Amino acid sequence: MPEYPAGRWTKVTPRANSPLVDAEPIDICDDASLATAIEIVSACDEIHELAVFRQAGPEDFPVDVRVVAGNIRSRNRIIVYVDVSTSRESEELHASVIRYVEAIVKAWDPDWLKAGTPEFNKQQPIKRVPGEVYVGWYTYISDRIPIDEDILDAGKVERIGCAGGQYIMLDGTPTEPSLEQALLIRKALGYTE
Repeated sequence: MPEYPAGRWTKVTPRANSPLVDAEPIDICDDASLATAIEIVSACDEIHELAVFRQAGPEDFPVDVRVVAGNIRSRNRIIVYVDVSTSRESEELHASVIRYVEAIVKAWDPDWLKAGTPEFNKQQPIKRVPGEVYVGWYTYISDRIPIDEDILDAGKVERIGCAGGQYIMLDGTPTEPSLEQALLIRKALGYTE
């Protein structure tokens, strides 16, 4: 994971009758312990997620990574929440979002990954089919996902090729990307007519 924002990776446990939490440091680079933790929560009968946080201050968790893997009752997924509430749209924010997406792709090799807001998801006509790609301001799509390159070329969507897939960047900003381009990408993925 990228170094920004500064701080340590932790697992957190809520304190009884208190809004505060106890933070337990975790070595995000220790593959064996991370895999064990993911297996434990993924094997539960109910759907659970391993939650790992980036702790920038005593009570500040600007990045929240949640992982579920190997659970047949739910889709395997990685969800990363990045707190941008105190940030204005800026080149620094844009670069941070890109770094997080690219680091997660490198570490986890997902079929797809998007950086976007829940509000932007709601603007798209989601079909809710298994494996459906959600499009965000910055979206990674692996070569395992079929996509019509001719539609993307005709729409002049910015694409960056990489080993195993491609990144697609929409016009606009991380919180207010181009809906028109998102719909074009969904069409290239075969979700709309």
